[in-house]
Amino acid sequence: MTARISKITAGFTLIELMIVVVIVAVGMALAAPSFYTTLKNNRLRTEADRIVTSFNLARSEAVKRSVDVVVCASPDGATCSGGPADGWLVYADLDQDAVLDPADIPIKVYEALPADYSITATNGGAYPGGSIVFYPDGSSNSPDTIFLCPSDDDAEAAWAISVNAPGRVTAVRGNNGGAYKCAP
Repeated sequence: MTARISKITAGFTLIELMIVVVIVAVGMALAAPSFYTTLKNNRLRTEADRIVTSFNLARSEAVKRSVDVVVCASPDGATCSGGPADGWLVYADLDQDAVLDPADIPIKVYEALPADYSITATNGGAYPGGSIVFYPDGSSNSPDTIFLCPSDDDAEAAWAISVNAPGRVTAVRGNNGGAYKCAP
């Protein structure tokens, strides 16, 4: 009897491996810019949600406590000063003077925005640079829109966060026909 020798080869050739590497590299090159944009948009959305949440908290606390509740820029959580990018404070204004006093009750302190974001206002209104007051009926002292912008001033990625006179807070992403102002 003669033995049959079978030649079985398993694995990939060098050419097949190189083709797979090239296909993966091209796919990654195409996906990377899209991934960066998605990451930037998600980070902006998170910060916009944080701002909206703080305004909604202030409004609901004003109604619940039947006192004015103020949202003000606060870099340290103990004073109202600086800009909103430095952080902000929500507090119950017991004496209704819109000035943080020792008798007022801090409700929540929010940390500063990441350094690569900026906030601007449509009319330089009450916030930034001052405060937004929510009254016991849920209304606010100053209708205003603030813009949360990335460091590259991409208006398409920016968020417009509006507080109207009845106190309703809304957030919209995108350029809105050129209405958003990121760059000063």
